Amino acid sequence: MRISKSENDALWVECPSGLIQEVASSKTLDRAYRDNTDTDTPRRQFIVAAATAAGIAVVGGVSYLATRNTEATPDVGGGAMAVKAYGGIDCIDVAKVLPLYIGGEIKDQVKVSQIKTHLQMCESCRESFEYQSANNQSANS
Repeated sequence: MRISKSENDALWVECPSGLIQEVASSKTLDRAYRDNTDTDTPRRQFIVAAATAAGIAVVGGVSYLATRNTEATPDVGGGAMAVKAYGGIDCIDVAKVLPLYIGGEIKDQVKVSQIKTHLQMCESCRESFEYQSANNQSANS
């Protein structure tokens, strides 16, 4: 379907005086032109390289954390609140079952073995065990 010239001319409205010149000299048009030139290529290459390096570092760090052996590196936390994982059980789990362990109420021999190993290797849990054992004996006397 063809539109006649008079119909086409009716669709267009005349621009206000100076509008085309204003758009042509505007910062928006200037910036759009600059962004499409090669002057930003080194900056863009640097940004892409930096983002790629950061991505590789993140993936490497996550891979390391996912594959590290907790037996070889027992500190799960850090500082004074460090949680150690010796014998396949961590300090928090040992603390939860320590009264049952002292009372001989744990029937699962694997769990008993894990707790024994943990107590042999973890000084803070061993101290807690000795303290609770002493208190348990004095309470039973």
